Amino acid sequence: MSDEFISLKEYFENKLIEFDKRFEQRFTSQERALQVSVENTEKALNAAKNAQDGVNSKGNEFRASLEDYQKNMVSRHEFISEIKQIRESVGRNTDSINALQVIQSHGSGEDSAIAASKAQRNWAIGLGVVISIFLAGSIITLIYFLGSK
Repeated sequence: MSDEFISLKEYFENKLIEFDKRFEQRFTSQERALQVSVENTEKALNAAKNAQDGVNSKGNEFRASLEDYQKNMVSRHEFISEIKQIRESVGRNTDSINALQVIQSHGSGEDSAIAASKAQRNWAIGLGVVISIFLAGSIITLIYFLGSK
């Protein structure tokens, strides 16, 4: 009968041993879970760091290309200055073109007057030649008819 009964001390000692085992198992499993969690977190951090490095690299490439593009661009002040110079040049050229058109219109009037005068003179000479030939032919014909009678 004594085997069936255990002392209170033994009972609590056994309970404490079981409690220690369960506590040790729980602690070990929590430690293992924490270790796995830390490893997974480190992996995730490394993956995120690598991804961020890629993003930063692309961002740096983009900034560098924008910087190169900006170096080739003209500033607003330079652009306005160049446009102003071009407009002034166009204005001067417009004035020169207008002056040349005025000169040309005067010159073309004189040229057309000279051409008209030459044309009139040529007509007068041509008419004079035709009349002279006509008169000469008429005189010769008269002499020929008068001489044959």
